[in-house]
Amino acid sequence: MIKNNLKTKNFILTGFIFLFLVTPIFAQNITSAQIIAKAVAEEKLRIDNIKWDKREKWVNQKLSNLDLEQKIAQLFMIAAYSNRNESHYRQIDNFITKYKIGGLIFFQGTPSKQAELTNRYQAKANIPLLIAMDAEWGLGMRLKNTISYPRQMVLGAMNDSLAIYDLGKEVARQCLRLGVHVNFAPVIDVNSNPKNPVIGTRSFGENKYRVAKNGIAYTNGMQDGGIIATAKHFPGHGDTDSDSHYTLPQLKHDKKRLSDVELYPFKRLFADSVLSVMVAHLNVPAYDSTENIPTTLSKNVVTDLLKDELGFDGLIFTDAMNMKGLSSNFTPDEGNVQAILAGNDVLLYPASIPKGIALIKKAVEEGKISEAEIEERVKKVLRAKYFVGLNNFKPIKLKGLDADLNNPQANILNEKLHQKAVTIVRNENNLIPFQKLDTLSFGSVVINEKAGNEFQKMLSNYAPFEHVAISSVSTAAFSAAKSTLSNKKVIIVGVFGVNQYSVSTSFGISAATQKFVKELQDLGKNVVVVDFGHAYSLAKFENQKHLVAAYVDNKIMQKSVPQVLFGAVKTQGRVPVSAGDKIKEGDGFTTKSLGRLRYSDYPEGTGMNSKYLNERIDWLANEAIKYRATPGCQVLIIKDSTVIFQKSYGNFKYDKKQKVENESIYDLASLTKIVATVPAMMQLVSDKKIDLDVPISTYLTELDSSEKGKVTARQLLMHRGGYHGNMPGWFETFSNETNYNKYYSNHCDEEYCEEIAPHLYAKAGLKDSIWNWVIESPMRNKRADGSYSYRYSDRGFYMLNQLVARVSGTSLDYLVENTFYNSLGLSTAYHPLRRYDKSVIVPSSVDNLFRKDEVRGIVHDYSAAILGGVSGHAGTFSNANDIGILMQTFLQGGNYGGVQYFDKEVVEEFTRRQLEGGRRALGFDMSMKGRKIPATIYASENTFGHTGFTGTAAWADADKGIVFIFLANRTYPDETNRKLVTKGIRTRMLEAVFQSVIE
Repeated sequence: MIKNNLKTKNFILTGFIFLFLVTPIFAQNITSAQIIAKAVAEEKLRIDNIKWDKREKWVNQKLSNLDLEQKIAQLFMIAAYSNRNESHYRQIDNFITKYKIGGLIFFQGTPSKQAELTNRYQAKANIPLLIAMDAEWGLGMRLKNTISYPRQMVLGAMNDSLAIYDLGKEVARQCLRLGVHVNFAPVIDVNSNPKNPVIGTRSFGENKYRVAKNGIAYTNGMQDGGIIATAKHFPGHGDTDSDSHYTLPQLKHDKKRLSDVELYPFKRLFADSVLSVMVAHLNVPAYDSTENIPTTLSKNVVTDLLKDELGFDGLIFTDAMNMKGLSSNFTPDEGNVQAILAGNDVLLYPASIPKGIALIKKAVEEGKISEAEIEERVKKVLRAKYFVGLNNFKPIKLKGLDADLNNPQANILNEKLHQKAVTIVRNENNLIPFQKLDTLSFGSVVINEKAGNEFQKMLSNYAPFEHVAISSVSTAAFSAAKSTLSNKKVIIVGVFGVNQYSVSTSFGISAATQKFVKELQDLGKNVVVVDFGHAYSLAKFENQKHLVAAYVDNKIMQKSVPQVLFGAVKTQGRVPVSAGDKIKEGDGFTTKSLGRLRYSDYPEGTGMNSKYLNERIDWLANEAIKYRATPGCQVLIIKDSTVIFQKSYGNFKYDKKQKVENESIYDLASLTKIVATVPAMMQLVSDKKIDLDVPISTYLTELDSSEKGKVTARQLLMHRGGYHGNMPGWFETFSNETNYNKYYSNHCDEEYCEEIAPHLYAKAGLKDSIWNWVIESPMRNKRADGSYSYRYSDRGFYMLNQLVARVSGTSLDYLVENTFYNSLGLSTAYHPLRRYDKSVIVPSSVDNLFRKDEVRGIVHDYSAAILGGVSGHAGTFSNANDIGILMQTFLQGGNYGGVQYFDKEVVEEFTRRQLEGGRRALGFDMSMKGRKIPATIYASENTFGHTGFTGTAAWADADKGIVFIFLANRTYPDETNRKLVTKGIRTRMLEAVFQSVIE
């Protein structure tokens, strides 16, 4: 921590006086380490003295070139805007060239225009201008196209001062990039009055200790970053019920209370390192009984209290001199003079510049203040300029400014701060984060928000949800929501549109909203209320059993809260202020991470180049659609357990009537092998119910006398079981009219009951016939060594399907859905039409051969279809997000959401290359060194995955922590369309993913 006093060089010496005083005490026992330490300290002192000498030389040289009026002008910091006209800009030019003012405070505008104007103004200044801004929550507080970070009350909820330090450092970086040297932050007012109309969310909260701690962190971050921080609003604006912008608030507390509470954070920051302070326009009779005297103009406050009693010798700014807290009782002319006489160093936003300078000069001439005192204050201003590097001023580089201010790292920090602030206020039975998703059913309702909002979209990434949106509050809307969600065990209520200030109107939370929430809870539901408003508004829900404070309503927070609710992100948020009778400052639960996927809009957070990744994937997806390789697709990319790319492109069909959404469901085709058969086998192996290396006839006893029974499950998973590729018999069932009429009917009855297409049903005994056909089918020829060569085989995975069913005692679809999919929160399923409306399912083909219809919601694969839609090689449907979750579970050794689904050793065995130089693990395909097929030359040799006939692909690189999911319906309308393959869309996308990794 550095103490950089702007008035004297004592700050350089203080740290070493103690060393020199105590050294003689230990002289008799001095060690070599102490000798070295003393030498280092002496060298540092010498260097610091050299730096101090250089600074003072520059300060004195600049001062010597100023006459009295110009010295006074250095104490003026006037308002500047970058969204005004040329007349305003010329007026600023005039103040600089004619009066030699000391600085500017910029207000509304854009960064590019402000930078342009700053260069223009600095070029006209004989001494570089000290540029300031009110950027309490970042440049976005004033400028368009810049980042707004959470307000200080939200930061106060984080319970993480290190993160606040990081924010200070980043705000400093942005300020310096824009040519700004002073940030009028942090606000260290203790907001103990819920009705405070001006401080409120700008304060860190009501706890003076937390306010001080967080204020120090923010200050040190900014000042370590090279700008000047400002503690405000002295002596404390937190317990007022009026706004000094419009009137003069009064603090009626006695000196003891003021010293104990209001002044506490200031004293802490003064003792630490803050370089400047802003004096508020307040009336505080305990310090100055003069009627209507604002603290800004009170010598008792500025000189006697701030400087003398508290010992602050940094730079002292007034609050804006045009505010009604001052101007309602004093003219601008009186205000300027009285503020200087009171002891302030810099007049902020003063009116009547020429006259103000003249009147202060007159006060000097009349002996009210000496020129020497004016010079001391000017020196403080000049030292501040030296501290921020204005002794070596360089114009702002305009090129790339917006990109630099909004770089990915700056936005990643914003995501991090929002996530950390989420506060679990009430959590009966530790419901949050949600676990055992298969035991829960979810619904959500948002109030004062439209459908399709980011909050509900993010919720759907973690579990199937029934969503309701109430954009206009009414009794009918609430009744309909209760009816829709009546069968859900958990209902998440997002309360939006909360007024940030209006306490008198219950923050805009209607009585009907509060009644609706209570009624839901009274029904016995687990109701989780998420309040996207002011911390004080939590009082309206103080009787809730599950309550989450989000504090702000923006897209970042809407995306953050679900990640906390489902344990993707841990939180230790604490309520920064007391709300109502039951919610106390400091309330909150600490939650842990359950290892679920996080979601971020910024790949750089995981070491990837977002610009290259987005441009390349977008281009390839659009190329695929342009050349009709597929009507549309979904792409999901995960890096280091974080989804950093999730997009959908194109449409369900080429008619462009329905766009693909992230929730759209695709036929996975052969991805079924790794999303159904493989996890089922992993489970049975983990439970020691199946031995991979014994003949499958051990479990399928009817194969005892068959050559097929001699192969092992391992061989089948490696496609080395000697089975032919396709399923036998399926084509013959519809190859002629006689067979077709024998096995299929257009009507459902007892004999024909298995739906395989709309209005097409298979004979009940067809499954048994297929099993017999498989048993009776010939094997391939063995090699000389008695083993079978590799041949990709759907038939082998059909056999694994039978094996799973026999050993588990249930069907494959029932096993995976009830053991994995539901618990993982997936929408993945066989028979999707039993769970979803056909409108969300992407059609896979138009079958003119067999089903004579569009295939949508029914498995595309012919043999899987006649098996009733369930097989080990095809039949599952899902979206990219859910396949990503399953692949991430494999990467995490079978653990996800706090549940260990498979033994880690089993997962490692299944994802291990089984033969040196081979391309197969157990069920998975694997990348091959130096080969584009099946994955990419850029993937590590420990990359496993699979592709599917309909255009799907899923790959996971265990070494690099990357998951790539691509879903498409290239087979629509014609399954012979191979453009997706011939153009290498999937391979080139996968290459782009690896090429975007920042080495």
